[in-house]
Amino acid sequence: MSHPFTPAKLILDDYVPNTHSGQTLFMIFIAFQLLLFILLWQLTKKRDTPFSSLIQIFWFTFNGILHLIFQGYFALQHRTLVSETNIFAQSLKQYAVADSRYVTNDLTVICIEILHAFLLGPLCILTAIFVYRHSPSRYVLILIISTSHLFGCIMFFLHEYLESFSHVPHDNQIYFYGYFIGINSIWFVFPILFIINSWRKLRSALVQHEQMGSIYEKRKRK
Repeated sequence: MSHPFTPAKLILDDYVPNTHSGQTLFMIFIAFQLLLFILLWQLTKKRDTPFSSLIQIFWFTFNGILHLIFQGYFALQHRTLVSETNIFAQSLKQYAVADSRYVTNDLTVICIEILHAFLLGPLCILTAIFVYRHSPSRYVLILIISTSHLFGCIMFFLHEYLESFSHVPHDNQIYFYGYFIGINSIWFVFPILFIINSWRKLRSALVQHEQMGSIYEKRKRK
């Protein structure tokens, strides 16, 4: 059976086409993000949460859900993904049009998604809770998770680059630049911003701690 993935000669005997269009699946994805943001905004509004913290809560809650549900589903069902028609399978197959590694049991992608689903997923939810509660520990978790996201994104792109972009449709600007480059770059930009912010906060706290320690030692000597 013919399929929309790259390369066209890829053999997928069990492939079942999606029943929802790409536009429908994309709109569902956007609607989910808007609904999640509104719910979190209403939740944090009662605590006068700064907008920057709201963005962090949204980012890590969204990532936690994405990792646990979508990537968790992929980690468990990647062998039969092409033949399934539930909303999770259809969403992943729609993305796979831009990166066929998701329907070819690519080991690099599988390893990255397993780590994201079962390690980063719970950590992202925990981080969102810590940010909501203004816990000082949030900066450590943000630094760890953002570094992991950045590393995963680099590995994701680097692997495909070394494969000469053989799994992505170069001739389709929407899927190549919109899906493969554009969407995935989000996990390059935001982690860098969060790493810089957490680094500054932690460094400031450590400098202040060392200064207080020096003052205490001087007074102790006197």
